[in-house]
Amino acid sequence: MATLQGSPESGEGRVLSHDFHPHTIKGPRLPSKNFFQPPAADNSTPIANDQIKHQKKTPSRQSFILNNPPIMPGVSVRDVDAQKFIESYAAFLKRQGKLAIPGWVDTVKTGHFKELPPQSPDWFYVRAAAVARHVYLRKSVGVGRLRKVHGGQKNRGSRPSHHVDASGSVDRKVLQALEKIGVVELNPKGGRRISQTGQRDLDRIAQTTIEAEEEEEEEDPKPHILVIQSPDPTSTLTLTYRKNLQNHGHPAHAAAPPVPPPRPRRRPAYLPPPQQQRHPPTPPPTTPQPRTLEGFLGGDSSALSRTRIQRATAAAETPEFPSFTGSDSFLGSGTGIEDNLHHLNVYATKHNTHITFTKPNKDVILTLSCGNVGFKKANRGTFEAAYQLASVMFSRMEERGLRPKHLEVVYRDFGPGRDAFTKVLLGKEGKSIRESVVRVTDASRLKFGGTRSRAIRRL
Repeated sequence: MATLQGSPESGEGRVLSHDFHPHTIKGPRLPSKNFFQPPAADNSTPIANDQIKHQKKTPSRQSFILNNPPIMPGVSVRDVDAQKFIESYAAFLKRQGKLAIPGWVDTVKTGHFKELPPQSPDWFYVRAAAVARHVYLRKSVGVGRLRKVHGGQKNRGSRPSHHVDASGSVDRKVLQALEKIGVVELNPKGGRRISQTGQRDLDRIAQTTIEAEEEEEEEDPKPHILVIQSPDPTSTLTLTYRKNLQNHGHPAHAAAPPVPPPRPRRRPAYLPPPQQQRHPPTPPPTTPQPRTLEGFLGGDSSALSRTRIQRATAAAETPEFPSFTGSDSFLGSGTGIEDNLHHLNVYATKHNTHITFTKPNKDVILTLSCGNVGFKKANRGTFEAAYQLASVMFSRMEERGLRPKHLEVVYRDFGPGRDAFTKVLLGKEGKSIRESVVRVTDASRLKFGGTRSRAIRRL
């Protein structure tokens, strides 16, 4: 469009200015020959009105943008959170099944500064996804750079901790596995770089991750807090509502909930604080329920407290155990149960296990250790040795006819043989002996004061 000066009746006019300039449009520059004829060098040249009608109109900025919409860039790995992308790409690699997994992934450590191997069974997929993202964001990456990235602080005891590099073999195997499936490729200048196939796959995973996040937000939108001033100037009403997804998810377009009328403020009546009871009420006495040996043993070899001993005493008076008559107490001394109570002592150290069967007066009837059943040296302190020792002990008691009417099991120390003996006693091997057990005692020695103990051995 042009602005004219002059009268239409005369048939002549003078061009003052043009409202279109290519340099004022933001975006690609328009070539002048494809859209309009450039004006003459002298803007004051008179032209006729009929020539102005037939002059080609120049496109406006609005029409140019509508006819040539800007090209929006696609989603890349840089647009996604690192943790979410690595989790998505690791799941994709595992689901795809093309990544070669070495056979040592369940036993190897990722660096000599680590104390244990990775606990996750899919750690190799996670490491591969992290390495692929690291290479994607850079021009070229080598094994040395990955070792430094995946390194950590080494605990040197009382000395200061220092940073050490991670295992180069692990990162090298990861790069080689990614190279076999076409995600990375060798760089002629050194190291490895992302390939076109790998870049396309990673961008596609990033797009899928963003779409999944948007779907989660649509299913469970975040609540918005709306503060509305009520007619009462002394009170403020706070309402919480969710986004209206049909109105573009903006709180301003969402229908606000109706404001209830203000309620008159009342001063609450004074309520004195409740009186606290100094002593809680004593619960009514309950009748002890019948319990078996498995119940008061608890299935483990922990020390029995006084309360558990009392429970075992009450359980001994039930039909599952032999009944006792007379004036003698179960835990007292006299000429009753204590005179007929045999003892089965289990001495379980960390190096060996000893089982001794004695009379009520503590005279030894039968004693065995792990060395008597064929275990030598360090094998005597294992769980298997104590398990076989308990089985042999019970079988020999059956062969000799040693079936006491009342038996007390006495534990001492907390070696592997303690759990092994309990397991055999509660199993089918100790069925005949278990029926005679009326008491379980822990005779482990506790240290009070004295000299300083030896330091615990670190393996």
